[in-house]
Amino acid sequence: MDVPAVNDGPPSKPGLPPVQPPSGRFIAQLFFIPGLIIAVVVVLYLVSVFFVQREHDPAQFLQKLNSDNADVRWRGASDLAQILKRNEPATLRWKTDAKFALDLTERLDLAFQRLLAEEKKAAVQVADKKNPLLWRTLRIERDYINFLAGALGEFHVPVGAPVLCAILKHEDSADL
Repeated sequence: MDVPAVNDGPPSKPGLPPVQPPSGRFIAQLFFIPGLIIAVVVVLYLVSVFFVQREHDPAQFLQKLNSDNADVRWRGASDLAQILKRNEPATLRWKTDAKFALDLTERLDLAFQRLLAEEKKAAVQVADKKNPLLWRTLRIERDYINFLAGALGEFHVPVGAPVLCAILKHEDSADL
């Protein structure tokens, strides 16, 4: 019979690895690199917020309304109408901005004076039977005046009242 060998020493068990303090590189991997990633994300967010807020500036809308391109002008008018029609407290700063209302009033007055001059020219040509459909070309200017009058009606400052009253009193158009 074979007898198993007896081991007189302690049983051999695998032990834990030796404990070492963390290195500087390990600390950087834990804190610095994630912090850097978060900082980049925050900076990108702040830059995007800056550009979005700049787009919602009254001067930006006035620039779009002054554009010679009809598509840009009407896109700016549509965006402005969306802001002025809201019932939120944030739109109150738009509706109480007297300088912005005065700038819109100035544009309304200039557009109305241009329309009066164009109506006089059109009345002469229609009376001479040169172009009976000439009134249709004035539709764009009339729509622009309607928009500006409606926009001024949303403001809490009555700076547009004199121009709006002049438009209401105007009855001697050749194309009523």
